[in-house]
Amino acid sequence: MRAILTEIEVKNFMGVDNFSASFDAVENTISAANGTGKTTVMLHAPNWMLFGINGVGDTKFRFKPIDKTNEDFHVLNIETSVSCKYDVDGEEISFNKTATDEYTKKDSNGVAKFKANKIRYFLNEFEVSATEYKAKVDELFDSEAMKMLGQTHYFMNLHWEK
Repeated sequence: MRAILTEIEVKNFMGVDNFSASFDAVENTISAANGTGKTTVMLHAPNWMLFGINGVGDTKFRFKPIDKTNEDFHVLNIETSVSCKYDVDGEEISFNKTATDEYTKKDSNGVAKFKANKIRYFLNEFEVSATEYKAKVDELFDSEAMKMLGQTHYFMNLHWEK
């Protein structure tokens, strides 16, 4: 099986407000100044979307936008979204994962506190359960292979027999 990334769209993910791109099946070049979001868009965002990890394998990391004080930035109903389309042996398959802020009921002062992220999953633009989504991801992608692409220390941490 061969899966080729053909499109990516990232919204409100880490330091990236909005990014989208289409890719050629043969050759692509991504270049921009340091600190502009290349690693976020091409490594962290797809790994979060597919496996719930960042590009170095962490499950606990701040994927929501951050404010100027480097704190999580919560705004009512802000949505973080990562969408990717893949050509899998000639068949187009799209994945999308979104996280929306959820808040507690307002307190006596009228202030709602951030409670959690509501995560939603979509396959080919249809909402599916987390279980269905994970099954499709596991069918098409090897999380260990994805780790090899992004983690420079990956091979040093393998047992010598692997």
